[in-house]
Amino acid sequence: MKNNRIKIRYGYEWIEIDLPKGIDFYEAKIEEFKSIDNMEYAIKEKLIKPIGIENLNDIIDSNSKVVILVDDYTRATPAYKILPILINEIENKGVKKENIEIMFALGTHRKPTIEEAIGKIGEKIYKEYSILYHDFRDYKNLKYLGKTRLGTPIYINEKALQADLLIGIGMIAPHRVCGFSGGSSIIQPGISGEETTFYTHWLSAQYSGIEILGKIDNPVKNEMNDVASKTNLKFIINV
Repeated sequence: MKNNRIKIRYGYEWIEIDLPKGIDFYEAKIEEFKSIDNMEYAIKEKLIKPIGIENLNDIIDSNSKVVILVDDYTRATPAYKILPILINEIENKGVKKENIEIMFALGTHRKPTIEEAIGKIGEKIYKEYSILYHDFRDYKNLKYLGKTRLGTPIYINEKALQADLLIGIGMIAPHRVCGFSGGSSIIQPGISGEETTFYTHWLSAQYSGIEILGKIDNPVKNEMNDVASKTNLKFIINV
């Protein structure tokens, strides 16, 4: 771009800034994609035909205690669109509302404001279901699960581990620390203790960006996968 005035996203708003002279700004080319005409149908279809795991109906029991992990206000995942459909499917299997809890997998981020929480999961869900917030420094509510093969100590939110059915909702995008977000990231750092996240994120500092960013198979994501494999995560929805 020759024009040095650019528009960028800042929080929930768009702002314009002026770049100093001599600095060029390049925009990524976004290929056209086909929008989903019926999101409810698309989500329901994937719940019963997931990739590589049992479908949702086969792992739900009417007596199940369910914890649904959602990423936070720093991610663009439209949890407010996904949760009503997911919860409806869970309740259709006989699970009572009081046995369903929503946990913000905050990683090392701060607790969201009420407005941010509602914006993420929707006002109806926020008002009608038990909402939990992971605290990475609250070790009295974290459980130690041993170490990974590389020696990372594994501390995970105990409330999540107590669930009969632990489900994650997140998004996949290129990420400097772990190559791609999504997948095991809902566990590490999502609901991990400070020490666990300290180990994996310092591991990323040993590698250059070109060795990590956008790489599916990389040492950091593999370590995060190892952490997540020690938990009871049984189902995940990634956008």
